Amino acid sequence: MEFPEAILGVGVNIFWNQTFHNYFFLVAGASALWALAGVTRHQQQRIASMIGINILVDMLMLKSETLQFIAGMAIIALTTENIENQNKIVAGGGVQPLVRLLRSAKTSEKVCNVILMA
Repeated sequence: MEFPEAILGVGVNIFWNQTFHNYFFLVAGASALWALAGVTRHQQQRIASMIGINILVDMLMLKSETLQFIAGMAIIALTTENIENQNKIVAGGGVQPLVRLLRSAKTSEKVCNVILMA
């Protein structure tokens, strides 16, 4: 299902700017946005690019399995067969949080599996 860019853009801005300080709404907002991404790579890439690399890296650093999982899935969508986005993840400081998650004994198996695919 296709969604107009303007509606998704507003959704992403509301999601991050208004809910960052309210953890429950942050998780709910991220989950809703990723549900809109569906299962097609194209739609996932659109949603992930609207969320943005900086926000995805921030999500990796939060202590929420859901946010870490969604960030990992979004990073996979952005970086699969896309060297430019791979370089943006590196430049945006995304490697260190990914490595930290893999090294931590507290990281769930679900998140580790996604991070290994990223």
